Amino acid sequence: MTMLDYLMADEDRAFRDEVRAFLADELPPEFRRRTRRATSVFHDPAVTLPWQRLLHARGWAAPDWPVEYGGPGWSDLQRYIFATECAAARAPSLAPMGLKMVAPVIMHHGSDQQKAELLPRILSGEDYWCQGYSEPGAGSDLASLQLRAVGDGDDYILNGSKIWTTHAHFAHRMFCLVRTSSEGRRQAGITFLLLDMASPGISVVPIPTLAGEHEFNQIFFDDVRVPKNQRLGDENEGWSVAKHLLSFERGGRYAPGILAQLDDLREAALATGWIDGPGHADRLAERAAAITGLQAIELTGLATSDPIRPSALKILGTEEMQRLDALAIDMTAGIDARPLPDILEVAVPRYLNNRAATIFGGTNEIQRDIIARLAIESAAAPFDPSEDDLAIFRETLARFFEQQAGKRTDAAWSDLVPPLGLDAIGVPAELGGIGSGAREALIVASELGRAGLVLPWATHWVATRLKGEGGQLAPAAVTREAAIDLAPDDATRCWARAALAILDAAEIAGLCRTMYEDAVQHARTRSQFGRPIADFQVLRHRLVDMHLAVKKAGALTDLATPLLADIAPGATEFAEASARVAREAARTVGEGAVQIHGAMGLTDELRLARFFRRAMGLSHRWPGG
Repeated sequence: MTMLDYLMADEDRAFRDEVRAFLADELPPEFRRRTRRATSVFHDPAVTLPWQRLLHARGWAAPDWPVEYGGPGWSDLQRYIFATECAAARAPSLAPMGLKMVAPVIMHHGSDQQKAELLPRILSGEDYWCQGYSEPGAGSDLASLQLRAVGDGDDYILNGSKIWTTHAHFAHRMFCLVRTSSEGRRQAGITFLLLDMASPGISVVPIPTLAGEHEFNQIFFDDVRVPKNQRLGDENEGWSVAKHLLSFERGGRYAPGILAQLDDLREAALATGWIDGPGHADRLAERAAAITGLQAIELTGLATSDPIRPSALKILGTEEMQRLDALAIDMTAGIDARPLPDILEVAVPRYLNNRAATIFGGTNEIQRDIIARLAIESAAAPFDPSEDDLAIFRETLARFFEQQAGKRTDAAWSDLVPPLGLDAIGVPAELGGIGSGAREALIVASELGRAGLVLPWATHWVATRLKGEGGQLAPAAVTREAAIDLAPDDATRCWARAALAILDAAEIAGLCRTMYEDAVQHARTRSQFGRPIADFQVLRHRLVDMHLAVKKAGALTDLATPLLADIAPGATEFAEASARVAREAARTVGEGAVQIHGAMGLTDELRLARFFRRAMGLSHRWPGG
């Protein structure tokens, strides 16, 4: 079972089975093969448009659209299930420029006439769109764009150019940012237009990619007339429309497609024998863990409106894609047999083309600046648990744990555990507990980490679950090995190891969150060269990477409840992923916190030293450590 399986209700499983049956019956084998051999995230319209027509006939071409515009009315989880099943079946990815980018802003900003004319044609695939944003002198600094639009009666007359325009040579229409005023702030003079690519005066010039393929273009506008009724929003207000659109371009579901790519690499590694090389299986396991962490963030944030989320997913998703591309290159270099599996045959052009992934949609450096502004300057928490109903429980534990921080283990246990009833939290009533569940146990582990309080909580909880003798709670001093040995069979023993790893990962997540918060506070108050060190971009970006590491570790902890609640078949795989993600978080956050604190970070006088040692010690107990 996968992490996604544990989140499904019966109706979600029925929906998944319906999608699988449809894909098995309707997705042509040639489309699957073309997807495996695709060298870009933008697939060939010769494949995507016929597939879009098949989906449209079923009412599934636009999972994210509201029902009133032709969407299927699915839940957030069902949309994620659909994306996962399509990726697993190797269905081609539909072009996002129309369905996922311009369509939502037409719905939000468009006139009734624009909605009626444009949305049905986007849905059916009759209109293929491209994006006119970047210019030769305006990339990430998009507000500096200069494509001029001068009013002339009922039209605008456009002169200038756009560049890096993906699939413009296929497109029927373009959504485009133009400059209609040079007064005031640069952003104030920008207007959002929808234009016909067949308009007189438009010329499309190909720009070969690194891989020698035709994906990009430069577009020249020579006295091109665009009717003013094709403006989206008010004149000079296009910047607001563009920002609305960028949230759709940056945010999304990266993990399903990347997991499918990883599965192809695993198959290739097994088929060619590459996996038997030194350290090769571990490299695949590291990538699997990182993608599981990405998927955890996507799943825990399905129904949220976190402003950091689009930038966070864009960074994590595109950089993980590039790491897999690099791994495929390494695999290709280490295999003598020919022919190569499809995924390796296209490894070089895919690697080269996907360098664009961290550039388009606003470079990942810009995304880190956005997160720094939203998270570091406001000291926002990197992860807020989804279980709001347990907030009081969490806050109570945090308060009491903080008071005990620094005490010896035996003293802290006797002063804290019996008075608060912690030896009964998360333990079923029939075993002498108070009847609360695995979620509470995870919160205890996480809050112990946040306070830096070392207690044998994980072994106590697992031993008590396994002992099962009429209300006899396990002694606090039980060892990890002794707890595992209480398991009556191999399956339960695997669960016990997995549970200990997951609880350790939860504690590491708590430790990392405190180290991160201390680093942010220090960076905001420590001045060098006349300003806070948090103002230096290199440190801001490092803090963002720490923020994202905590976010991944925390998201995995939040999804672990069903795996702890029962002896589940997927616990071992999830536990290994949790352990690896926690280990990486311990390194990223601990090392970053020491660096940001400077010489003070090298001493034992800050709690950072104690937290870092504890996090690294826990992280090396499990695979990959």
